[in-house]
Amino acid sequence: ERVLAFSPKIPHINISYARPSLSSWALILVGKEARRQIGNLTKNDATDPTDPTQIRASTNGRVPSSSRAPVDVASWEQLKKNLSIPYVAKKYETRGPVPWYLSEMMTASTKGGVIVHRQRRPHTTIQVGAISSFVLSRNRYASGYFALPLAVWQFACKSHVDEKRIFSRFGFTVHD
Repeated sequence: ERVLAFSPKIPHINISYARPSLSSWALILVGKEARRQIGNLTKNDATDPTDPTQIRASTNGRVPSSSRAPVDVASWEQLKKNLSIPYVAKKYETRGPVPWYLSEMMTASTKGGVIVHRQRRPHTTIQVGAISSFVLSRNRYASGYFALPLAVWQFACKSHVDEKRIFSRFGFTVHD
């Protein structure tokens, strides 16, 4: 039953041996916690009201503010702050430590079991891109951290010419 170790498909109750059963149980436990924390990243930070996850480019004004919470419209200050990779990385690391750790283990280079921080194309940039994709796929309105600021930045600097190079830095494509 060694092949059943870390198996999310077969319930750990049905695995006879202890190590494969415990590893399967641990995988399911970590997966559920990672999903919960990604779900928390899709919502506005309750501890920091100046840091909205859900910001809009504009509003139509048809929904009265009394029916739901007021909508944050993007400002240049928010866009500049949320386009900073170190800022977004710190937010993801503090608000979602499990997805941060899992993505770090998948993206960081290691030497002798120790993480190596590269100068060119650091793994934190790739982590921010990956976690932002997960956050945006769970909630299309959670565009405040990375999606909307990146879109405005790309439009402003006419990056459609250099899009392959830019997305290569985030690990979305491979640069020639």
